[in-house]
Amino acid sequence: MKKSAQNSFGMISFIALLIFAFSYILSRLGANMSFFTWIGSGLLLIVVLGNAWDYAHHQLSSFWIIAFYIIAIFAIASFVYGIV
Repeated sequence: MKKSAQNSFGMISFIALLIFAFSYILSRLGANMSFFTWIGSGLLLIVVLGNAWDYAHHQLSSFWIIAFYIIAIFAIASFVYGIV
């Protein structure tokens, strides 16, 4: 993975961590923070899929690359439509 991609994924991970911490603290105080939790989950999904894509394309066979795309489609659909 290129250094700029690592920096981007690191920054997105840190922002997601801040959002989750912020929403957790405020939800304990009684605030409805579902939107921020949703945004944090989306950012984490981006980071996980990005790292998994890099690993699959540089380390694994074609079978696992196809499996990655199928699982990624299900993960994105689950996130967007709230299936899980």
